[in-house]
This record gives sequence, C-alpha cells and structure tokens, in this order.
Amino acid sequence: MEFEPHSAQETAAAILDQAIENFPNRKKDRLCIPHHPADWTVGFSVEALLKALGGTAPPLIDAIKSGQIR
Repeated sequence: MEFEPHSAQETAAAILDQAIENFPNRKKDRLCIPHHPADWTVGFSVEALLKALGGTAPPLIDAIKSGQIR
C-alpha cells in the first residue's frame, strides 16, 4: 500500500480495515502468545543507542560490518 502524507488518515483507515478483514485468515499455528509477562526493550533513540555503545557509533558499525548484527 502506497503512503502519501496528504492522505495518511485514509491510508491508516484502509490498513486497519484490511487487517480486520484478514484476521480470520491468520495462520494460527504461527501465533505465539506468552503465558507470562516478559520484559522487553523495544525501540531506541539515537541518544540511548549511543549511550549503550559507550558514547560512539563505531562499535555498532563494526558489528554490522563483521556480520555479528544483521
């Protein structure tokens, strides 16, 4: 689905309609709903990422280049 900023509301509504319509078609064998809560860290700001890396980006860049992170 193409995204255009001027029609973002309409696109969002269409995506939601499509998701609701396709809900019965989901592959139930691929669902994995945990039985217990889990702590997750999701999403990082640039500042948080740099702080986690000790203040510089080269460790991340090196890990990506070496294939340790994909």
